[in-house]
Amino acid sequence: MTRRITRRADWLVSMTGTLLALTAGPIALAGPAQVTGSLETIHGVRVLKLWGTAEQRGYAHGYLLGAEIMEVFEGVILSPNVIEDPRGYETEIRAKFLRKMRFSPEQRAELEGMLRGVVDAVGVEGTRLDQVNRNLDVRDLMAGNSFADWARFGCSSFSAWGEATAEGGTITARNLDFLVLGPLETLHVLIAHLEPGGGKQRWVTLAWPSLIGAYTAMNEQGATISMHYGPGREPTHTGAFVPSSLALREAIQTAGGATAVPDVRRILVSQPSMFGFNMHVSSPLSGQPDPAAVFEYDGDLSKDGGVTPRFSTAAPLKDWIACTNHYCRRGKPPTDLQDDSLARYTAIEKALTKARQQHRKIDVPFAWQVMDSVGSEKTLHSVVFLPNHKELHVKLARPGVPAMAARPVRFELGELLRR
Repeated sequence: MTRRITRRADWLVSMTGTLLALTAGPIALAGPAQVTGSLETIHGVRVLKLWGTAEQRGYAHGYLLGAEIMEVFEGVILSPNVIEDPRGYETEIRAKFLRKMRFSPEQRAELEGMLRGVVDAVGVEGTRLDQVNRNLDVRDLMAGNSFADWARFGCSSFSAWGEATAEGGTITARNLDFLVLGPLETLHVLIAHLEPGGGKQRWVTLAWPSLIGAYTAMNEQGATISMHYGPGREPTHTGAFVPSSLALREAIQTAGGATAVPDVRRILVSQPSMFGFNMHVSSPLSGQPDPAAVFEYDGDLSKDGGVTPRFSTAAPLKDWIACTNHYCRRGKPPTDLQDDSLARYTAIEKALTKARQQHRKIDVPFAWQVMDSVGSEKTLHSVVFLPNHKELHVKLARPGVPAMAARPVRFELGELLRR
């Protein structure tokens, strides 16, 4: 892991761009804070439900999960398995990388509220980060919410629809793979955003405490989105960049049920990424020719505005698409993940091709078979979405047990979006 942090840090030193001022300290509360959120267990999985203003949502998140947010920072963000020397986090991530990241006023307010909630939950003394000899601050929360940009998640997914599926709608499956770090095996939480504001879609994401963006998400109209690390082309964008999980947050809050693919593309073009990703989006099948697509996404605006869409090329019918961690259309030379990514992609491709040749309908059990076959000891969560039914099935890793060995849990989206 140290090698990849160093490689990305080299980019940070060499790149030019707009430097944005970042607030570092908490803002004092005027009186007692209202907790506009709840933490409950549904079907054995913790669900954090948030509502109210951005600041209130952040406060509830920090207050209800304060101790666990500290665990994430101590055991993941500042883990020596992620970045060997904490001084590199201070000098490369906080001092250089964050200056090139753009956070909206709403996102900043949410993170400032979160910090206040953490302080109220664990006390000032409980926010001490021994690795860097200081207390947690808002810039740390910003760094944590751009973690996917300076670390790499090796993920796999596919979508199928129409005649390929058992029920004629859309099915999407996804694995998230990363390092096996204690908090990532034990602190899973489904976060339900019940009042995004501004006419935006309500949505849920499978994540860990402190994350306000989208990693693996579904909105109230059944649109889904998930991120996969990609090789990335050298950026040509000269302004500020958007953390990838926050770009996905804006996308999933905007995507319509029948128009998710063009909606997500429009958002990604407006939110340039410093590094490379494959963003897999799907939606309920309702007559559109492409209910799912993969967007190859980075900061090279000279090619397709930074976002190259990839649609199904399956034969004889274009009714499924696969995604792992390499570009198929943007033409970036291979990286050190290339061989593993191609192997997983090929395994998914073969499984779906064989199913179509044998007229096997793709359903939830079959989706689990496919995702289990490309999982590993680093698979932290695995999800099967049924967009037409607004339903998700989830497997979560636990200590010593990867996600594919876990018992699946089924959720109806409606129960997650109710207060």
